[in-house]
Parts: sequence; C-alpha cells; structure tokens
Amino acid sequence: QKVLLISCGNHTACAGVEMKKSSALEAGEIRLFSEGGASIMLKNDGSVIINNAVTIDKHGNIEASGIITAQSFESEE
Repeated sequence: QKVLLISCGNHTACAGVEMKKSSALEAGEIRLFSEGGASIMLKNDGSVIINNAVTIDKHGNIEASGIITAQSFESEE
C-alpha cells in the first residue's frame, strides 16, 4: 500500500493512502474521507463538494440538498 508521509522536524505523519481509481474523480482532483464517512472533493473546475450534498462553485455560489439554515453576515470592512 502506498502512503503519503509528511516530515516535520523529528516527527513523521501519515497524511493519506493511495486508493483505487474512482470514476468520480478526474486526474488532478482530490477527495478526502473521514473515518465517520464525511467527504470533501476538490474539483478541477474550482468547485468543492461536501458529503455529496453541498456544492460550492469557484464564485462562492452554493447548491445544497436537505434543510438549509442561514444567517445574515455583514463585514465590518
């Protein structure tokens, strides 16, 4: 099994493992998985897909399924 190791000072950490090719990913795309089943996919078009339920495009537009709760936010700049 191939692993990605990151070295920092005297410490080394495993940052990931190679997985079987996925038809859902194109070359250059990345998908991260948690042990609990959550996932984040970084797509070549600049979009981010979270748990296959929320898509954020490179302009910040959001598409989501399920119940959405939102609050207004105003920047102080």
